[in-house]
Amino acid sequence: MTSHRTRLFAFAPVRRFAADQHGVSAVEFAILLPLMLTLYFGGVELSDAVSADRKNTLVAHTVGDLVAAVSNVCTSATVCTSPISDVWNADQWVGYPYATAASAASPNPVTIVTSVCVDTTGRATVSWSQSNDGNHSALAANATINNLPTALTTNTTGASISYIWGQSIYTYRPTMGYGIIGTIRMTDQFYLGARQSCSVTLDLGSKCC
Repeated sequence: MTSHRTRLFAFAPVRRFAADQHGVSAVEFAILLPLMLTLYFGGVELSDAVSADRKNTLVAHTVGDLVAAVSNVCTSATVCTSPISDVWNADQWVGYPYATAASAASPNPVTIVTSVCVDTTGRATVSWSQSNDGNHSALAANATINNLPTALTTNTTGASISYIWGQSIYTYRPTMGYGIIGTIRMTDQFYLGARQSCSVTLDLGSKCC
């Protein structure tokens, strides 16, 4: 009998420890905290990335829309009233707060506007192209474009047709996940028809139609 009581007495602290509920909530919270923080900051980062992608889409559309609305753009304000620099400035405001000041060194996003000419055979070529990074990303004049949607290269008009191709390439850098996933390249593009003439010229150059 004494031996049984001794054993019960010896295991009493263990039983009390197993039955003790004090601090359980704190332990559970400590276990769940990393997961909760991951979900919270991950949601914030994802929301910011979606917003940046949406802004990049708006910039791509703005590039094409502004140029398609005029009959001529120019590389110097003294040549016409629609300098290409105004397009780049507008993109910075549209892309705010994600867009950084345009410069030939490292603009973000890189925006490109191209006049595409499609002949009667459906062959698409570059009439002219400009970009806000000192034209480093601009396409070469007369270069063939092979990745246009089929609907845009189907030409049954009996004459050449023209489109304005607006592109935006944004390099997104996550605030918290950069060390894990690095930067994310976001791209978007739009094709728009010229609204003032059959094609938009550059520096009062020749039209493609």
